[in-house]
Amino acid sequence: MLRNTGSENMNDASRSSVVEDAGLTVARELCDFICDEVSPGTGIEKAAFWANFSSIVHDLIPKNRLLLEKRDELQAKLDAWYREHGAPVDMQGYETFLREIGYLLPEGPDFSPGTANVDAEIATIAGPQLVVPVMNARYALNAANARWGSLYDALYGTDAIPDTDGAERGKGYNPVRGVKVISWARDFLDASVPLAAGRWSEVNAFAIDGSALSLTLTGGARTTLRNPAQFAGYTGSAGAPSEIVLAPRLVVDATTPIGKADAAGISDIILESAITTIMDCEDSVAAVDAEDKVIVYRNWLGLMKGDLAEEVTKGGRTFTRKLNADRALTGPDGTSLTLPGRSLMLVRNVGHLMTNPAILDRNGDEIHTSMEAGPMIRKGDMKQAAWISAYENWNVDIGLVCGLSGRAQIGKGMWAMPDLLAAMLEQKIAHPQAGANTAWVPSPTAATLHATHYHSVNVAEVRRTSRAGRVQSLPTSSQCRALDRPRRRLLEGVRHQQCRPDGGPRDAAHLGPALGQLASPPHRQRGADRRDDEADGGDSRPAECRRSELRANGRPFRRFDRFPGGAGPGAQGSQAAERLYGAGAAPPAARCKVKRRMTWTG
Repeated sequence: MLRNTGSENMNDASRSSVVEDAGLTVARELCDFICDEVSPGTGIEKAAFWANFSSIVHDLIPKNRLLLEKRDELQAKLDAWYREHGAPVDMQGYETFLREIGYLLPEGPDFSPGTANVDAEIATIAGPQLVVPVMNARYALNAANARWGSLYDALYGTDAIPDTDGAERGKGYNPVRGVKVISWARDFLDASVPLAAGRWSEVNAFAIDGSALSLTLTGGARTTLRNPAQFAGYTGSAGAPSEIVLAPRLVVDATTPIGKADAAGISDIILESAITTIMDCEDSVAAVDAEDKVIVYRNWLGLMKGDLAEEVTKGGRTFTRKLNADRALTGPDGTSLTLPGRSLMLVRNVGHLMTNPAILDRNGDEIHTSMEAGPMIRKGDMKQAAWISAYENWNVDIGLVCGLSGRAQIGKGMWAMPDLLAAMLEQKIAHPQAGANTAWVPSPTAATLHATHYHSVNVAEVRRTSRAGRVQSLPTSSQCRALDRPRRRLLEGVRHQQCRPDGGPRDAAHLGPALGQLASPPHRQRGADRRDDEADGGDSRPAECRRSELRANGRPFRRFDRFPGGAGPGAQGSQAAERLYGAGAAPPAARCKVKRRMTWTG
């Protein structure tokens, strides 16, 4: 797509598809895109752009090559060490080796970042983060619009509410399930936006009294919020507001089926959900040639300019999806306020990623440096291993000690199981409790549910008290092994004959097929009958797991048959691995809103 002029011979057909400019040979479609779609309105002349870009390329390419050579050199030394020693047992000797080859570097001097003018979504608002392929306009738009999400829909359409006692999900609205959703949501309001007196289940009317929110309870008593500052604004009239903005947003509309059945007329609770979204260029996996990259860059340009649109057919209905507008409301003092309608978008360019996809880590990413050390523990076990928890806590503590609070996001943990959101609600609260102000989630629905955790945990307070000013010590390797042993048995290679680090015998039975597939959990594989609205827009799984399912702007993605759990050796490997392993900050806002919605779909 881009090369130094004269770096290789090209035939006439090749030359007709490229443009030579400023010492570069550029794919014609990329050149046309930059000149015809990007440059207009920027004030940057085309000649100046290519000249300056060429200067950057010629400056960085030699440095990049040196870094790649250094990486290859490190990998060769690691491979040789693993072939000689196997999986490390003497951790002190292993660390000494890593420092000798320059893989581990000495800790540098203390520093304090001076970054200023950071967006509030990065600096002060704690909340979930999505990651989506920007190559797919539909997914990118849906993720950008996931700044706000329906708590009622998220509860109703997922396993967050059990399908028991008559509360089963189905195509139509189930009133029994609806009652459980409303009860869960009222308990959430009691915990996150408590009343001065009474409970949210007793509220049957709202009004704006001066600059305060007045609530009428069953029996006629009136109350207000325990913390009046949590009332941020409203829409509609002061006497009968249609939307009340608290920490959540309450939508009040008694004309809808949901609001009609609610004593207070509340038809929905809208939570500020995906505070930020990473738009992933996937330039090492999916977008690998000029045609692909232009699609990626064009979609990102449309997101920046705000004019990206995509025609979507869903449920037999065709419509145009575009970016949500900001939302206007009236503040408590009568002034006009605006709520951002879109997630703060970040762009991720991966660059070089040349690894062996045979083994994936707990996030589905490829394991590179330890390929010769022998098989890894299963991904689910890796997530629960003591060392991974210590590693993540260490990262959070280092970020805090280095002064990143208020200047950067400190993220912790990915939930890669989009169908198991009840478990996510139970477990993922640990991330804000650790002091992290963001964490990845696999869908907009998951973002809405995870947002409830940031109403329960004040991340800024966590940082000020339990974690500020100290760095936790990492456990020793023997402590990690002792903590991990109840959760798994190590899978070891036939080549390494010394005793296993955890003291158990080495069992090489079925090792070959297990190496072919270290058993991706079944919930990572999406069935063909997966509902479109569940999969739409927020899939944060690695690209290898999505490749055969997505289409970019009506154009099929390339098929990558690398992901685990597919046909072929993967199925056999999964069974073999089973035999080997055995059986064993400020919170985001929200609103209560009454949507004019005739059905409640999951």
